Amino acid sequence: MSKHFFPKIIVMTFMVCLLVTSWHPFVFAQERLGFDAPDTQKQVDAVLYFRYQDSPYLTQESRRISVKHTESLERALVQALLDGPAGASDLSVRLFPKGTEVLNVLEEGGRLFVTLSKQAQEPMNDENTYSQTARDAALLRRRLAMSSLVNTLTEYGKFRDVQVLILNDPGLSTSMRLSMRYYLEDSDALPGPLTRDEEAIITPGLALQHIMTLWQRQDWSRLLKLVAVTGAENTPPMKLEDAQRFPTLLELDVSPGSVAPGGGSAVVALRANLLKNTGDSVTLFDFPVLMLRNHQGWMLSLSSLQAILEASK
Repeated sequence: MSKHFFPKIIVMTFMVCLLVTSWHPFVFAQERLGFDAPDTQKQVDAVLYFRYQDSPYLTQESRRISVKHTESLERALVQALLDGPAGASDLSVRLFPKGTEVLNVLEEGGRLFVTLSKQAQEPMNDENTYSQTARDAALLRRRLAMSSLVNTLTEYGKFRDVQVLILNDPGLSTSMRLSMRYYLEDSDALPGPLTRDEEAIITPGLALQHIMTLWQRQDWSRLLKLVAVTGAENTPPMKLEDAQRFPTLLELDVSPGSVAPGGGSAVVALRANLLKNTGDSVTLFDFPVLMLRNHQGWMLSLSSLQAILEASK
């Protein structure tokens, strides 16, 4: 054995130890201190509130959102609201103008302060106040936007209210707090913090009322987008020409509905007066209607729609 063999072994062993102890110190720091890299993300199950079509109500969207290690869950929730509903939705509608940014989220004594960019106060799309009808629609959208924000952030019971702040251009306002001008008032008065708005959340009964109102208005394309086909049904989706042969809906009333224990379905009692193509009318009393819930909200089951049509023959 060469006399130089053992010194070489010692040198090689030393180099390996040096390499191991110096390799990726950041990784070892993570293991020793529980530190996460800045780009680390975790997936969180969230409930977000968006508008239920053009109704005056909010629907709950359940989805997983990514939360960066360097940001809070609350900031990620606000960002998800600003980004809008997941995918191409026929049910959920975004409520904040495009370009709105969340600048800061800060908790203080059970109150959450949310700072948004000035774009939050701008009108959406062709929104205007030229007529009373247009003004009412713009005001409703703005109120629902704030309700969606506070309902999303108070969903977990951690905060009692939310104070919205707006970063305006310098000199435009003496306060960052959201003023009554946001609500289209000619006033710089500062309303109090937002509190949870349960009345804005759509129920199975209100969802059915919205769907049946579309029937009453003969808005068939939008109505059919709110009809759900279950996996147990072998019936193909209803077509527009089928809906155009529906009887005329004259009057309707609905119950609040009772939600099944699992939360995925509900039964609503419908009272409706329909006019058949023959000129005869038929009245449905406390007709049970099955509503189904997907990840974005309540829909009318195809089986119940067919049952209504059969009962009105």
